Amino acid sequence: MPDVPADTPDQRPGLDPAAGDALASLLAGDHGHPGLHVTGARFIYEHVEPRRGRRWRIAGTTRRDAPGSPLVIAELTVALPEGEPLRSGVDTQVLRSLPLGRLLTWLETAEVRGDQRTRTAYTAVMGREPQWPAPPGPRRRGRPPRREEYMARLAQAYLTDQGGPGLYERLGAAFPDDQGRPTPAATITSHIHLARRQGWLGPTGRGRRPTRDPGPRLVEWLQDTTRKDDDDV
Repeated sequence: MPDVPADTPDQRPGLDPAAGDALASLLAGDHGHPGLHVTGARFIYEHVEPRRGRRWRIAGTTRRDAPGSPLVIAELTVALPEGEPLRSGVDTQVLRSLPLGRLLTWLETAEVRGDQRTRTAYTAVMGREPQWPAPPGPRRRGRPPRREEYMARLAQAYLTDQGGPGLYERLGAAFPDDQGRPTPAATITSHIHLARRQGWLGPTGRGRRPTRDPGPRLVEWLQDTTRKDDDDV
């Protein structure tokens, strides 16, 4: 973390310590995803192609046409970071690898977190809560996932989670509803039971203790997905 200059708000004489801490947090920032840096409407994202491993710098600006309207990318550039060797230029494989849908979600998340930090700083300094409207937050994009894909992704998440208390709450947060709210733990529990019955997860073990093994249907789905990805290369 870089050194804080001596004239930053948290070190000015006479400023309340709580207000100083809030302003320091605001200045430090948290951009919601590794490699993403947001300053106002401008952003820079360091992208790595998943297959060829090449690094690209995605830069651009975002805007909302009205409060509560969708966040959109108004400008976008793709360039090699300084010092990166030029083996080939921007081609269709590079463009296809750009995670634009996820990038918008990360930008919306960064906007929400930035607003929360600004509200905390405002309240600490002014002694009252701000009255401006909060940003709407991330939206679900693309086609709704098919039931088969949902069950496969849920089974994968169940198998990779460390287990223990809060398991179903964590899975509920990872698979929110259409409004972005966590799916209730009871619903996730029933879906996990269904995943076992349908073969996405291994069967119940001795003493009816759940196993942490993939089922034959999940193995087959992963193999089919890998073959499709290889065909696209």
